[in-house]
Amino acid sequence: MSLETQTYSSVSGMIVLVKTGDGASLGHLRESLGRSPAEIAAAVGVSERKLLEWENGKGSPTSGQAAKWRLAFCPDVDNRISNYLSTDNPEVLHHFWELA
Repeated sequence: MSLETQTYSSVSGMIVLVKTGDGASLGHLRESLGRSPAEIAAAVGVSERKLLEWENGKGSPTSGQAAKWRLAFCPDVDNRISNYLSTDNPEVLHHFWELA
């Protein structure tokens, strides 16, 4: 597998997790992006303890909390997409999100 294919696979995989990931998957994504539980919990509006419970499969967020959790990762993933595509054009980024 070429480096370009691996990079695309990595970026599109992140998008899939952001769109559909469960607590454990989103926890792994958070760790891989170097984000702390505290900052993601603040973005979602819950305690760090509650976020870590979700990441460990103990309970689950409401649909609104899940949406906030996923949106908290969008800037990080957009950054990776921008680097991969060598552009920060919002239309290009939007289309990449749709296709991945």
